[in-house]
Amino acid sequence: MPAETISNYQGTVLQVAVPSPLRRVFDYLPLTNKQALAGTRVKVSFGRQQLIGIVVSVASGSSLEKKKLKPILAALDSEPLLDDSLFQLLIWASNYYQHPVGEVFATALPSKLRNGVALRDSTRVWTGTEPSPQQGALLGRAAKQKALLDFIRAEKEVTDHEVRQAGFSSQLLKQLELKQLVTQKSRAGAAETAFEPASKVTNFEIELNAEQLSSVTEISEALDSYSCFLLDGITGSGKTEVYMRVMQEQLAKGLQCLVLVPEIGLTPQTISRFQKRFSCKVASLHSGLNETERLTAWKQARDGSAGIVIGTRSAVFTPLANPGLIVIDEEHDSSFKQQDGFRYSARDLAVIRAREENICIILGSATPSLESLHNARNK
Repeated sequence: MPAETISNYQGTVLQVAVPSPLRRVFDYLPLTNKQALAGTRVKVSFGRQQLIGIVVSVASGSSLEKKKLKPILAALDSEPLLDDSLFQLLIWASNYYQHPVGEVFATALPSKLRNGVALRDSTRVWTGTEPSPQQGALLGRAAKQKALLDFIRAEKEVTDHEVRQAGFSSQLLKQLELKQLVTQKSRAGAAETAFEPASKVTNFEIELNAEQLSSVTEISEALDSYSCFLLDGITGSGKTEVYMRVMQEQLAKGLQCLVLVPEIGLTPQTISRFQKRFSCKVASLHSGLNETERLTAWKQARDGSAGIVIGTRSAVFTPLANPGLIVIDEEHDSSFKQQDGFRYSARDLAVIRAREENICIILGSATPSLESLHNARNK
């Protein structure tokens, strides 16, 4: 019998996680003109469906023959959606909770991103082609077309709105495009600027009692690296004031704070309390938002324009541009555990995330869970 030939494909292969119940990634070939990076979304053909998946890694080969590998249909992002620490957290969660990695990534993304909507809104812009000897013949005596072409070339690129503001019509643009004197392209919108660091306040309306002061002092001394604190205090003892004092320190450094609360605790009054106390933008993520509002808040957290992000269980997966602190209020509450689909504990994942990002995390409760008490006493 002839020797068995090696059928493995050697070349760039994208290992893609798709939202399916299969606990594995799938190999695809990249597009020849565009390289997809790990952490970006791609559209792929999966059976009879077209799905949006996440590139988990870029490999140098596959165990399959090349003829069995499909190319991706489109690369949707030019940059990873998630930072490396959050990306690794999701990989870890998939292994720890034994859940398909594609569904884990799908849980972490807003619905619009799962469905392939662009991360940034794009704007159509017009640019002029290179001047040519035929330009005069093409324009003839069309003075308005020539004026518009001169305007576009002077500005390098212009939007439809800028063309109208300059006194030109869309019909003139169309005529120039038909003559191949201008071309159109899409320009992705820019990310929002990071929030302005809050000034470090020294005069507060509320005076801390001895226990609060001791807690704030001890936590503040450990803010520069990973540490986990259990704040045990009865209802009305002032735990929230401790959170806010520590948050003030991190916001003054330009670092963001992620606050997780039980679903029942995320009320307009809760959000209003943080908005009145801090001057930075406060983004909230909860089940009452529509998909557009959720994506907007998610992007504000990712871009760093929101200094504070308040949310329920799933907000633990929200990317932060400059993470500085995580707070879990009522850490014992059962609503931090997802009970169907991808089953996870947001509190436990928050602790792992804080460790990965080398930041401080505070677990607060009037009735701490037994596991948190055990961990605190055996620290």
